[in-house]
Amino acid sequence: MRFLKPSLNNPKGLTLLEIMVVLAIITGVVALVIPRIGNQNNQMKAAVRRMMVLSKQLQATARLQGAAYRIVFELPEREEDQQYYWIERSNSSILLPKDKNILSDARKKLEDEKKDKKNEEASPSSEGFSMDTSILKGKQTLPSGMRFESIEVVGLDRPIEAGYVFIHYHPAGLVEEAAIHLKYGEKNKDGLEWTVAIHPLTGQAEIITENVSLKEIRQQ
Repeated sequence: MRFLKPSLNNPKGLTLLEIMVVLAIITGVVALVIPRIGNQNNQMKAAVRRMMVLSKQLQATARLQGAAYRIVFELPEREEDQQYYWIERSNSSILLPKDKNILSDARKKLEDEKKDKKNEEASPSSEGFSMDTSILKGKQTLPSGMRFESIEVVGLDRPIEAGYVFIHYHPAGLVEEAAIHLKYGEKNKDGLEWTVAIHPLTGQAEIITENVSLKEIRQQ
């Protein structure tokens, strides 16, 4: 009786050697991709936490220094343009603004700055404010693919999606109540959303892992 030996060159399927090679390739690809995904997630989480810590830090600094501070957000209208945020300080005691026309003014100031590149480093609507680099070293950006979707500030009738947005921190410890909405990717394509809710009395910020309006937050 003759016994057939298993062939390593079986045309009907992969050989053991080929299977081992494929597995090695898959393992290598997974080893490369997973750290990148992990690093990206860590960067996004760190960016959200940074906004939370920054709010409390500004509230404490404003009281300690006896000066008004504010976070400035630059939100271009075009999705492909870079967004920025930074810190400004004023040595004069100011009242927290309640003007509901800030929204239209912010968009106008953004257009004015585009036309006047000479004033690129100047703050929109300075109002006695100037950039402060003691907390943040100049203008900051979010990690790649992550954006400010909109920002809500008490006194404004709707979220601001384009223009300059200000969240003020008063020397007496008062803070403008606000909701900072961040996103990564598309909402209907496994995108991620966060809301950083800023409390007006303490400056404490809460991270919510979804888009929640300022009105909903105040009703909780």
